[in-house]
Amino acid sequence: MRQENSSNFGHSNFDEQRPARKWSSFGLSFVFHVVLLTMVALLGFRAKVGAGSPEIRRVSVVLKSVNELNQTEFLDETDQEQATDSDNQLAAPTQPVESLSELPEIDTSLPSLELPVLDAPGLTQLESSDNPSSRKIEITEAHQEMIEADRKRFAAQAAEGSETSIEVFGSGELTGRKFVFVIDRSKSMGSQGLGVLEQASQQLSKAIDGLEPNHKFQVVGYHHRTVTMNERRLLRATPENKNQVTAFIDDLAAFGSTNHEGALVVALGMNPDIVIFLTDGGLPELNEGQLASLRRMSRSAQIHCIQFGAGARQDRGGFMLKLASENNGSYRYIDVNNWE
Repeated sequence: MRQENSSNFGHSNFDEQRPARKWSSFGLSFVFHVVLLTMVALLGFRAKVGAGSPEIRRVSVVLKSVNELNQTEFLDETDQEQATDSDNQLAAPTQPVESLSELPEIDTSLPSLELPVLDAPGLTQLESSDNPSSRKIEITEAHQEMIEADRKRFAAQAAEGSETSIEVFGSGELTGRKFVFVIDRSKSMGSQGLGVLEQASQQLSKAIDGLEPNHKFQVVGYHHRTVTMNERRLLRATPENKNQVTAFIDDLAAFGSTNHEGALVVALGMNPDIVIFLTDGGLPELNEGQLASLRRMSRSAQIHCIQFGAGARQDRGGFMLKLASENNGSYRYIDVNNWE
């Protein structure tokens, strides 16, 4: 009874251990085959890659550009090296220069050019005489008008002719083409004063009568106001204008106060060559500011001053001497007591 039980017990333990050993062997075998297959696969893949892979090559940089014909060009490093070598060969001198004296002489002379001679006043078009088929250059209407205006201006200047010289009240020769006589007609200059106007009529008429038609003149009479012959501008020394001088001066009534500056401004505004200033130099005198203003206006005009008085010259006429010296003129004092 005990033996049977003992036999059964031993048989039961063996049967329970057999499945555990079976699964353990299977797991080891599975792992072994997986590892083996993996190694075989790797070796086969490596052999396949090694058999079909190309030889290792050097990598280079390629530049792409478009040429003048709109064609695409490629430039690699080899081309760049060749281009650099070519540039260096061009830049390097074939022979060293030892000194500047070895340099070849350069001919800097210019070829002579034969230019056509132009007649500007009559020019309407230009055509080369050597090449009849050359293109013509046309002058516009505006340019023709400018040329014609210049011709008239040059002709007018040429028509002025030569200068002339005049003399009044012993002033000496006064030379120019355009003359303005400025006469003080205040009360002190009339017949009830110094009696200058009557003498001035004779002196100026004689001086102006010697002018030629290409010369110009004007007579400015003033007290507190100014008057001129005909228009306030220079007049041509025609016979008609010269014949009016005596009547104009004789009609200058002597009265009123004195405005020296206003009369001189009118005279200088006509742009004369010579201004002859006739006055007794009465008050008010010209101050420094007025003298400076007249000096700026005179430009190239000469101002010759003739002062009248009875007896020795008084200091009150001092501004006339300064006016003349600052404007390239002369000064003269006349004592009316010496007149016959």
